[in-house]
Amino acid sequence: MRRAGRAGAVPALAVAFVLIAGCAWRLAADPPAGPWAVERSWRLRVNGVPEQVWLRGRRAELPLLLVLHGGPGTSEMALFRHFTPGLEEAFLVAHWDQPGTGRSYVSEAFARPLTMEAVLADLHLVVTHLLRATGRTRLVLLGHSWGSALAFQYAQRHPETVALVAGTGQVADMRAGERLSWEYARAQAAQRRATVAQRNLGGIGPPPHTVERMLVARHWVERFGGTFANGMSTGDLVWGALRRPETSLLDLWRFGAGNRRSLAALWPAFAQLDLRQSVPGLEVPVLLLLGRADQVTPAPLAAAYLEQLRAPGKRLVWFERAAHNVPFEQPREFVDALRAGYAALVWQPAHGGPAGAAGL
Repeated sequence: MRRAGRAGAVPALAVAFVLIAGCAWRLAADPPAGPWAVERSWRLRVNGVPEQVWLRGRRAELPLLLVLHGGPGTSEMALFRHFTPGLEEAFLVAHWDQPGTGRSYVSEAFARPLTMEAVLADLHLVVTHLLRATGRTRLVLLGHSWGSALAFQYAQRHPETVALVAGTGQVADMRAGERLSWEYARAQAAQRRATVAQRNLGGIGPPPHTVERMLVARHWVERFGGTFANGMSTGDLVWGALRRPETSLLDLWRFGAGNRRSLAALWPAFAQLDLRQSVPGLEVPVLLLLGRADQVTPAPLAAAYLEQLRAPGKRLVWFERAAHNVPFEQPREFVDALRAGYAALVWQPAHGGPAGAAGL
């Protein structure tokens, strides 16, 4: 891992595992268990859709952080708890299954148009609830892949609620990224004389891709080391999730079904997103945690975006043994970098006390 100045989902986990006004919430809280000072879960009715939120941390005074999972439609709570348990030692961590995803895979999610705007509107209500429930005024947004696109757009609209935006598997220009990703897989296939890959990738042609063609490209990007850089695979993530006590085979089915339907609804607009144009600047500090080998959302595009982004503070950390899934490939280093980035960008500039007393 190398830090580069002050300047960050699993893609679709294949098809098997393949992103307060007028709102009536139904609340159910679990009591704290084990070593956790805070351990709660809620079933919130957000804009008419039942959505699942979890909150857990070692100490109640830790900075509040909301994970925005990738996909679209890939719940990651079980993955973070399995591969990155240290995150809940450093932060009070909230996970939210986005509408139509994981435990939020319900018919109501698809009774309305499932759009990026709808997800962002739901996100605002979830953030508002978490701030009220914890007595905070701001939180950290940690976005993975698709989740990083949500995080940046949300922070642009509601900077008063955000202390820090952190992105990993960071989205920048989706059209350029998809083209580079496909070209990477094609070049690797030619170099390795992988005839099946060459035939598949040539058959789908260059982007723009439908969901089905995008998944073909993603398959070969993973096979050629652009999704995981250390020998991991999507199967390892599925197995890790299933080893969690929170996860059942029914959850796995929900993840797959939600992923497919979310991709069908959200991919066309997501594939056209260019944050360089839509989010040229933010009023909050930004931390990027990038895997050097990421070819799903190519890391050089994200680094270039950060360079041009206007923000009160910027920090870029490179992970040399990771690709698109830094939190699961280099989990200890990921948590250390996130904690250090928070201290440098939020605590030190604005506060004189320990990071946990930053007023979030």
